[in-house]
Amino acid sequence: MLRFSCKFLEHFGYENVEYIEAENFKKVFGRSYDLFVSFICLSETPHWYREKILSNTLPNTKSLFVIDGHGPYRKNLSTEENTPGFNNWLTNTIRWNFPRFKKKRSLAKIHHQEFQYMFIGKK
Repeated sequence: MLRFSCKFLEHFGYENVEYIEAENFKKVFGRSYDLFVSFICLSETPHWYREKILSNTLPNTKSLFVIDGHGPYRKNLSTEENTPGFNNWLTNTIRWNFPRFKKKRSLAKIHHQEFQYMFIGKK
């Protein structure tokens, strides 16, 4: 998938794109970003990981597009940890960094989840 993304962006003239592997996530800290995009992936990571990513990128990000969320006590499929309150945590984290954000409940069930939300924010 990563190779496909690189080729796709190169084809449309985006050659100055850097891909960072998950284990090197601290490389994204201290940089500024035009757009933060996350599509159904934050809820699949351990809480400590997503907390570090968001707290070290969102303050330096101009805009945001996120779709994610899950039920109140759904078990995280990749980490087997219970993640109570994920939707509230995500909403509050985004609100702190993007006071004028929009939040809409998704009408489609993505990955059979009934609690998906779309967040759009701009500073």
